[in-house]
Amino acid sequence: MTNGTAFNKWENYEVSYHWSLPDDVSIANQTTSVTLPTGLVAADDTTVPLTNQTGQIIGQFTIKVGATTGTLNFTAAAEDAVDRKGTLTLFTKGTTDNETTDNNWTVNKIGWIANKDDAGNPTTLLWNVAFNAGSENLGRITITDALGPNQTYVPGSVTAATGAYDAAGSFVADGGHLTPTVTQNGQTLTFAFSGVTTAVDMTYQSVPRVSPGSQTWTNTASANGQTVTASIPFGGNGSGTGTYGGVVLNKTGTDGVALPGAEFEVLQSDGAVVEAGLTTDANGQISLKKLHAGDYVLVETKAPTGYSLKPIAIPFTITAGATAIEQLYENDQAAATPPAETPVAAGTVALTKTTSTGQVLSGAVYELQNALTGAVLQTGLTTDAAGKLTVTDLAAGDYTLTEVQAPVGYHRNPTPVSFTVPATASGSIQVAQQDVANPPVNGGAGVTPAPATPPENGLVTNPPLPGTSPESTPPQVETLPQPPATGMPSYPGISDGTDQTPVVTGPQANHPGEAGLSWHPGMGGLPGQPTPSGHGAPAGHLDNPPVTAPGATNGIGASLPANGVSATGPIGNDMGNGIVNGSSTPPTTSSTPVALKLPQTADQPERDLSRVGLSLLLGSLLSWWWRRRFV
Repeated sequence: MTNGTAFNKWENYEVSYHWSLPDDVSIANQTTSVTLPTGLVAADDTTVPLTNQTGQIIGQFTIKVGATTGTLNFTAAAEDAVDRKGTLTLFTKGTTDNETTDNNWTVNKIGWIANKDDAGNPTTLLWNVAFNAGSENLGRITITDALGPNQTYVPGSVTAATGAYDAAGSFVADGGHLTPTVTQNGQTLTFAFSGVTTAVDMTYQSVPRVSPGSQTWTNTASANGQTVTASIPFGGNGSGTGTYGGVVLNKTGTDGVALPGAEFEVLQSDGAVVEAGLTTDANGQISLKKLHAGDYVLVETKAPTGYSLKPIAIPFTITAGATAIEQLYENDQAAATPPAETPVAAGTVALTKTTSTGQVLSGAVYELQNALTGAVLQTGLTTDAAGKLTVTDLAAGDYTLTEVQAPVGYHRNPTPVSFTVPATASGSIQVAQQDVANPPVNGGAGVTPAPATPPENGLVTNPPLPGTSPESTPPQVETLPQPPATGMPSYPGISDGTDQTPVVTGPQANHPGEAGLSWHPGMGGLPGQPTPSGHGAPAGHLDNPPVTAPGATNGIGASLPANGVSATGPIGNDMGNGIVNGSSTPPTTSSTPVALKLPQTADQPERDLSRVGLSLLLGSLLSWWWRRRFV
């Protein structure tokens, strides 16, 4: 049938529904309405329970007799299931009288529930057998009625009223009664009437046996060759299925003590995470519900405090329609107690920087290194005004402090200062280091002299070296020792009576910035004037070679620069003359006049060049020795 079909009011109809619910919908104590198809009403007050596969009632449907809409109320029993679905079946009757009235029938039969108990279950069934609708004079007639199963005839319950049926087909009693002879043979009843001249409306009762769910009681009556069957339906059927399977994990220690705080995640067999962050409760349990059929694993992701993680997966399976809750068990091993950590020593080292005389030095810069690996640990460690620097929080081990920059005016001490911080360091480790002052210049105390100033006589005391500009660092003039009051001048390492070459120092490769060639004005002629060559040197001295004034041509054809002093041989003064800063003092032991002459081509240049080389060599040696005195 389809909705809208005309349903006869004398007929009973069974109506069935199929229902389902989404997994994510909460249904506990929720109510929904169920409407009957058009043209049908409830045949009786009906209550239909919905039970699951274990017999639990998950919902209940109720409807009142004659109503078209009922109510379905779900319980909490289906809340934890997935794939929830079910059926609802109940009995109704039609509301349309679509038959033509015909009062010529011999026998007809219907039935209904006469009484119910407090639970709503039927206690009495009433069967109605009508015959002789046309009010014919039948005399004797026998009605046979076969009771269906699950009912028992009630003796003495028969009544038979006389009357007639009107044009609408309704029985109208006339107040008369007939008493039949009733015979029972098992479930078959025989009703024997006599003196029948009118329509008869007979009723009797039976007691039903009620079982859960829907039920129908049926009887079949016959008379004079006509047979009619009637039924009394009751109740309905309701079902609700789903997958109720789940697991409960019980987490304990090896000693059986419940372990709260263990964290797990649930994964499907393909590795997909179903749920994470599951934590065992105070009883050491995790309950998993509403899982669809399939294979799963539980994996511990965080062990309880004081226990070792157990990464072994715990497999389990949920079968379709499962209702049992599986119990899983796992225990954790107590974590080994780690040894107590030895406190790391925090050592301190203090370095004091001084001179050899104990004067403290600030501004010395050091770096701290690991003595074993050479790794630089700290840089920029600088001594303060008290000559101290301090390094703290050093772990046990071997270290070095190396000076990378000396204080101004002092040599860097390249020797690392080694020290060891013991494992049980306490207090401060004291170390010290000394620096040596830079060597003195011109007899000073390690300070750089001010630039030389021209003497009053106008002679150049620091002539520029060939190839340098006047702005370049000028060569330093060394003051030669004064000669004794009498006799020849004395030079360290050179005996009196030999020709002495003035000190000539050139730039040294390993002493950047130190004085270059030392030149002594006064040893030759003034610029622009011919310088006489000394002849007839004092006894025990070599005669000086010719000296050519600037701008003139010397005896071997070489021209001298006009802005400086250049010598082709040893400087044009006898070395016994005791030259000091450009002044000439003749030796007191010699009064021999110095004969002067211009350079002659007859002079031997080879001898002059030899003297120049020897003089330069001796001058260099003397300059080296002089410096070594102050190192």
